[in-house]
Parts: sequence; structure tokens; C-alpha cells
Amino acid sequence: QGRYHILNNSPNNVAIALYGYGSHVYKNFRLTVTMSEITSPQDGADYYGIVFRSAQDQAHYYLFEITASGGGQYDFLRKDGTKYSLPPQNGNGSAPKLKTAMGQSNTVTVEAKGNTFTFFINDVKIGPPVTDTSASALMSGGVGLIVEDKNAEVAFSGLKISKLP
Repeated sequence: QGRYHILNNSPNNVAIALYGYGSHVYKNFRLTVTMSEITSPQDGADYYGIVFRSAQDQAHYYLFEITASGGGQYDFLRKDGTKYSLPPQNGNGSAPKLKTAMGQSNTVTVEAKGNTFTFFINDVKIGPPVTDTSASALMSGGVGLIVEDKNAEVAFSGLKISKLP
């Protein structure tokens, strides 16, 4: 099974790889991918994860990301322009089922139905579903992978996307 590596060499930006944008735009879906942090800059929390419902220019998207920092944490964010924000409900917290040692694999799943999102780490549901109640909820877009921190490298494998009704 092949792995897709993302190494973030950018000092001020995140590294994003969108999957087939234009020919693959998703509305309601279930996405699963296995992630393994290969290298870390060791200067704080390294975040990496899944971008979804992204605009082609990457100015707007949702982001579900994990970090081994603090015994395992997750964040669900929305990006609009240069600003990241948490949803009105709690979109972050501890992820006790996250394997935190360097090189260990974690399988992350995002389910998106309408403006409601459910997240799983290693087949364990993380918190209650989160709903974007804003009038401008992102309803469709591209999906991809992200590595936030400079000099962090993450290997991704087993990407599966299935459409939901």
C-alpha cells in the first residue's frame, strides 16, 4: 500500500494537497485516511489532518486536524480568507484514543451531511456531531490533506471517500 508524504517547507503557510479538485467536488460524504507523523520540528504542537469542502483557491474550507501534543488533541476549524475560527459548538478537545508516539498510525474519519459533521479517531467517535449554524455554511467543495507546521512531515495512506445520501 502506497503512502503520500507531505513535508511542509513553508515558514509562514500550511501545506495542503487537494484531491482532484474540479473533477471531484463533494457534498455529503464519509472520508477515512490513515496518518503517521514521520518528522517533527520539536518546537511545539504539530497539527495535520483533513481539509474538506474547500474552495478551489483554498480561501474557504473546513479543517479537522490532530496533534500528539498534550496527550492527543483535535481541532475542527473553518477558514475564511486569512481567518480560522471554531464553530459555535465546541470543536476541539482531547483525543484519548490518538496514538501519540512518532511514526504510529492513526485513522481519522470525517462524516459530512449537510452542515453537520461527525469525527472519529481510530474508529472512536470524538464528541457529539458539530453543526455549522452560520448562514454561510460551506455545503460542497474539494477534499485534501494538510500539514500545518514548518519542517513537519506526515505520511497519509488508505484514503477512502464514499458519498452519503
